[in-house]
Amino acid sequence: MNILIFSTFHLPPLFIGLNLELIQRNIDLGNTVYLVDCNSSFSECGFNTTKLKYMCEICKYRENEGLKHIDGNIKRFSLNKIITVQDREVAKDFISEIVTIKKDLRYMDFEVGEAVFSSYISKTRNSELVSDTDQPILKKLTFNSILIYESIKRFIDEYNIDELALFNGRWDYYRAALTAAREKNLNIEVFENYRVGGYMELFGDNLPHGIKNKNDIIEEFWNSATDVVERQNLADSFFHNKRSGDFTISKSFTEKQLKGKLPASFDKNKRTFVLFNSSDDEFAAVGKEYDNPYFSDQTSGILFIVDYFKNKTDCQLIIRMHPNLQGLKRPYLDPLYNLKNLFDNIHLVKPEDDIDTYNLVDVAEKVLVFNSTIGLEASFWGKPVILLGKSLYVNNVVYIPKDKADILQLFESNLTPLHKDNARKYGYYFTKGGVKTKYYNNKKNGDIFFKNSSLTNLPIWFKVYYKTLKLFKVKN
Repeated sequence: MNILIFSTFHLPPLFIGLNLELIQRNIDLGNTVYLVDCNSSFSECGFNTTKLKYMCEICKYRENEGLKHIDGNIKRFSLNKIITVQDREVAKDFISEIVTIKKDLRYMDFEVGEAVFSSYISKTRNSELVSDTDQPILKKLTFNSILIYESIKRFIDEYNIDELALFNGRWDYYRAALTAAREKNLNIEVFENYRVGGYMELFGDNLPHGIKNKNDIIEEFWNSATDVVERQNLADSFFHNKRSGDFTISKSFTEKQLKGKLPASFDKNKRTFVLFNSSDDEFAAVGKEYDNPYFSDQTSGILFIVDYFKNKTDCQLIIRMHPNLQGLKRPYLDPLYNLKNLFDNIHLVKPEDDIDTYNLVDVAEKVLVFNSTIGLEASFWGKPVILLGKSLYVNNVVYIPKDKADILQLFESNLTPLHKDNARKYGYYFTKGGVKTKYYNNKKNGDIFFKNSSLTNLPIWFKVYYKTLKLFKVKN
């Protein structure tokens, strides 16, 4: 088989590490491996929107050094070698007709607007991208993405490619290649980093965020366990470890919180509802299945909840802002900060506050979430959880309102906790799921290895070089 590995960004060592794993695996299987990379084809990308040269230098260095560990032949092409003058004319003509890049922009079958928004939102953590600064960047990313889409379609035909493998798939340049491969009816393997110890996830022709596909994987993994006692014990250990501040697949945000601490204004004699918000940017452009069915955004949803509770003197609403929002200043967060001390029975816990997240769960009558994983955890700890948006954990873990009016009805209903096994399925997968890698390994401290060689460490001479570029903000 002819396998195309598409990868245009290698600054984080895990990116190149997983690509090396897929390259070596396919060589071992006897496949012909083609690698299409950036290698300074573009001066900017969704990760490096300001054209900083030091980022490109690290990206190229990690890739070139990593490829030295591959045993076997790779047919390597950079985008600037396969993009044609005609591709540039086509992209230029398309962009010239666009006044404002919006999330729903399409180029043929390519959802290019969502692709560039997904990348740029991750970079800026801002979903309102209409400023004079944002739009030129979005237009350039759109232009480059169209070049990739067109050139990869042609590359697939020219080299008789049978399968595309690429990391994650949701970012601008990666989504362009993914869409091209789908149009050409290729086999597709989207892969993603997973838990520590050298594990990855394989999603086929699906993005990692795909709710149905991910739940099918988790359900199959749960049902495949032969020892149900061990399965339950491992699932339970995930939730206990998370509560203690340990992590398996993502960092802990509770390590700086004071165990048992509640807001000073907490009233133990009132019915307590705790609302955990999320980072709005995380799922702002990953597909329509994450579109909120009740609210235009989290802020409007929170204000809707506040309006309901503000006059209910027998209740208190505690809003726990996600610690990941610490230090972030965005207009969409201002209405939340303005709630501080605005109503006697509504208490705002800011991202940096050391209030104990798990004690908030313990004292809650009901937990309200948009898509934060604390909703999954709260369900395990025996709390009724009401989902106010879209999330991965949908299989009888949370109460899902029929409509906006039903949200209020659920507040007043006598809800019982849902069975813990529903949450355990996720805990079990997070603890033991994923595909074991053969050559790639990721340590808990963040170090990345390929064939036992560190991909994380950089030589002193190169550190001096790139830090000099960074200090003087040298551009491409």
